[in-house]
Amino acid sequence: MCYLFGFESVVDEFVLGLYVAELLLCSVLPRRSRFWIRIVPGSAVYFVLCYFLLQVNMSHAFLSIAVFGLIFLLVLLLFFFCFRQNLWNLLFIGTAVYAMQHLCFQLIDVLTFWTDRTVLWQAVVVVVLSVLVYLITYTYSYKMFTGKVRSDQLQLENKRVIVSAGIVLLVTLGLSVGTGLLGEDELIAMQLCRLYAIVCCVLILLLQFGNLSESGLRRDYDTIRRIRREESRQYEFSRKTIEALNVKYHDMRHQLAALKGAVQGEYVQTIEKMISDYDSLYRTGNKALDVVLTEKSLLCEQSGIRLTCFADGKILGGMKEEDIYFLFGNALDNAIEGVEKTRQPDKKVIELIVRRAGDMCSVHVENYFSGDLEYAEGLPITTHGDKNVHGFGMKSMRMNAEKYGGTMHVYTEEDVFYLDILFPLSQEGKLSEREL
Repeated sequence: MCYLFGFESVVDEFVLGLYVAELLLCSVLPRRSRFWIRIVPGSAVYFVLCYFLLQVNMSHAFLSIAVFGLIFLLVLLLFFFCFRQNLWNLLFIGTAVYAMQHLCFQLIDVLTFWTDRTVLWQAVVVVVLSVLVYLITYTYSYKMFTGKVRSDQLQLENKRVIVSAGIVLLVTLGLSVGTGLLGEDELIAMQLCRLYAIVCCVLILLLQFGNLSESGLRRDYDTIRRIRREESRQYEFSRKTIEALNVKYHDMRHQLAALKGAVQGEYVQTIEKMISDYDSLYRTGNKALDVVLTEKSLLCEQSGIRLTCFADGKILGGMKEEDIYFLFGNALDNAIEGVEKTRQPDKKVIELIVRRAGDMCSVHVENYFSGDLEYAEGLPITTHGDKNVHGFGMKSMRMNAEKYGGTMHVYTEEDVFYLDILFPLSQEGKLSEREL
């Protein structure tokens, strides 16, 4: 067995390596109640039991495998006792943790096979290389893992990947045990087996993190689909409401015409102006866009925001009505939210432009905002606390743009936020849905 500092100690490289790796990956998961009361004595029991296990004479391969297996089982039980996770999560993290530790173990052996650890300066080199290998491997794995886990939720869809990774890891560990039985005259064979184990561990980690990423993307897609269904129902409700209002205003116009002369002229003129202002709100040539603009303009009016719109809705004719409502509704909702945070009245302005630019349809939205924005994958990160509920608007807008062959770009300059979407137009001058 390889010891980190060249001598036997209670804290062995394998024991400590598994413990630290498990602690890093589990740190993003929800803790059980009375966490510190669990983790402190639990860790003490783990290290004491591992100390006694390491006293076993592991000259026999079966005993060596048994000791390693028991230590691995102990660390899994410890963190299952301290963190809330189901069996599949436990297997997933356990496989990744063992692969991380075994990868470091094999890398250190390959990098230091030429050293004589009885020589002081060479022992120091081994220590430095070992620390660097563990530090780099664990830091990179931690960032990869935590970057794919959202709000303490580890939800894995593809269980077969976990099982496959576990089987490959068992085969790799068996090969490594067999490598330890080779004689010193089999140096080349030993190094080849170690390199093979390194490649397998790297592939296991990539497979596990890829599974985690795929599960996250699937959940995002399901969430966006659910939001889209809700938005479609909202669009139908808004469309019917605005159509009913238009009918009512139309009837009121006829009733006012009949009342002229019977009531004061100023009163009639005031009501006529109100009807005229509403009636002339938006006539872009696209009913769905008119619904969005009418709905959002009323919200802007209530918040003291000036919405300026120059839109040729006819070029959106090839886009589904619910897609128009979803795309422009989200864009204007984000703009309204950004403008509402500004304290200067003259900056409570939103500008929307929909026009033809050559053989492209250009959508441009700009608004003032206050504060700082952070970006991830080219999109601003939601400022809401719960990123599982919020933050899908921009992702769905980009999917909507790509659905019609378009591209979306967002950026900021000083205190102005810009959103630009470009759609290619067909020969008929309309948008056409593409197969994704």
